[in-house]
Amino acid sequence: MQEPETDQESVKDELSRLAVKKGYGSSARHIFLCTGDKCSSSQINAVLWQKLKEKIHQVQNENPDTALLRAKTDCLRICEGGPLALVYPDGTFYHALNEQKIERIVDEHLVGGCPVSEYSFFTQQLKS
Repeated sequence: MQEPETDQESVKDELSRLAVKKGYGSSARHIFLCTGDKCSSSQINAVLWQKLKEKIHQVQNENPDTALLRAKTDCLRICEGGPLALVYPDGTFYHALNEQKIERIVDEHLVGGCPVSEYSFFTQQLKS
């Protein structure tokens, strides 16, 4: 049974409002943190995810106009040298992450626009 057209449109409208509220559309960068356990432990990944959330919240509290996005991913398909992260749309991969590196990546790359070259191993602009 297919939903009535008006229900589909109201669902789309609500999802669109939610996407805007979460920063999609106004965000310059989106960081994906690999939390799979093939290249780093789940305990380390949990600590880094918490650090990433805290740091992004701190930045956004200090400057509410800064729209940064973050997401967990189960695998970035590299599976070595982890923990790994990918910044979109820049296509910059980071490796061997720790809490201090997360801080610098947020400050210098996500906010400042300058990739942290000593932590990255590959950069190629991703196509939208």
